[in-house]
Amino acid sequence: MSSPTQPQPQQLTGHKAPSTSGANAPQGPPQALAGGRKKAYKIRGSPFIVDTRYDVIKAIGLGAYGLVCSAKDTVTGRYVAIKKIPKMFQDLVDSRRVLREIYCMRLLGGRHPHLLELLDVLSPVEDTDKEKKTFTDLYLVTELFDTDLHGLLKSKHKITFEHHTYISYQVFKGLAFTHASGIMHRDLKPGNIFLGAQCAVCVGDFGLARGGIDFKGKMVKDENIDDADPGIVPVDVVDLTDYVITRWYRCPELLLMLGYDHSVDMWSCGCILAEMMLRRPIFQGTNYLQQFEVISHLVDFPTETEDVAKVMPNATGEQCRMTVRLGKALKEREAKELGDVEAARMSTRIRLFKRFGLDPDGCSRTWNRYMDMVSQLLNFDPAKRLTACEAVLHPYVAHLAKNDEQLPLFQSGFAELQKYTRSKLAVQDLHKYWSFDRAELTEAMLRDEFWQAMHQHPGMFAAAAELAEEDDA
Repeated sequence: MSSPTQPQPQQLTGHKAPSTSGANAPQGPPQALAGGRKKAYKIRGSPFIVDTRYDVIKAIGLGAYGLVCSAKDTVTGRYVAIKKIPKMFQDLVDSRRVLREIYCMRLLGGRHPHLLELLDVLSPVEDTDKEKKTFTDLYLVTELFDTDLHGLLKSKHKITFEHHTYISYQVFKGLAFTHASGIMHRDLKPGNIFLGAQCAVCVGDFGLARGGIDFKGKMVKDENIDDADPGIVPVDVVDLTDYVITRWYRCPELLLMLGYDHSVDMWSCGCILAEMMLRRPIFQGTNYLQQFEVISHLVDFPTETEDVAKVMPNATGEQCRMTVRLGKALKEREAKELGDVEAARMSTRIRLFKRFGLDPDGCSRTWNRYMDMVSQLLNFDPAKRLTACEAVLHPYVAHLAKNDEQLPLFQSGFAELQKYTRSKLAVQDLHKYWSFDRAELTEAMLRDEFWQAMHQHPGMFAAAAELAEEDDA
């Protein structure tokens, strides 16, 4: 899927080579290993071993599982990010998550401009059967971006509506492709939205993502969707962990540790869109119970236990009663402070205006469209949240969508989007592709999976997608 074709807003970041100085730079020259095939750097006191084609520049941060460094690929001339994941098999649950990250990124195969591309998985120092049984560290090579949204929000750069809509639109398009591919990101936050020159956006860090999951949003009701698709497992028969998404971006059903689907990503989008304007997180709880309560101060909660049970059928009686208590407390507080007539007008949308210190009746059409979008993303009922496909078509970003050559695809509905997306994926046999995630994996089995990932040609998945594209032409 292409990027929108209208002119980009004024850039917020400068596209330049990373600095090679400072405390995060390598400590001394690298040491040659494996007959010159590898080289070992020392960065922040730890070894960082890469293929000889990569010149490591400096440490740029810590990912979910390890150190991330910038480097230059001397073969292609491009700058890349290399993530070291140490002690891979100390926790097999974490090992499986890393394997999912690799599989998610390779399935997408760099086929969408707004999703981070996995360029390489580096093999160990000694490429032998013995090393296969003993290696502990893994290195993933991806694209390198100037900054991320978290860094931008902490900066003094002014973010206009033009920037806001352009960034949001690209995130929605990337998510629409991700969800149509049967993948939930599950860790959307500003730090995982990367920004390049001219506000180019890439959604990255698939470390907590889960693939092979049926899209269970309301748009899946389209009769053209094949319920018997062997490549995607229905979400209600998959054991999903509740501990995903940084707390401030978690939706109510996750905080209650109930079942969930792709709509968890859309709640996170609502939090991010609000944060981009406020320049601070909109919900900042110190634990999961307080986070739930903080959300209840802004979002409409059900005020009858039956309504909670309809929205979240797996909720316990106590969870239903707690939700209703919070919903009623908000209504009672508003009635006391505003009077019955004004309180009756209150909604998530109106409260958002007040949170921003704005009068909804005196705001521009753009502000009203923005508040409408955020309020639809921050809906207590997962089934009523905007899907990524619907978000692309929302009036707030309509001026971008109308110039997008992919607009007819989104207008045609989720079934067509899913059909198109599946044709562009790196592999077509999804049932076989995700088979590892349906099995109990021992350390030996995980080592086999990682070993295969290391030795697959980096471009093989992209090549498969190119062939699919040629077949469509």
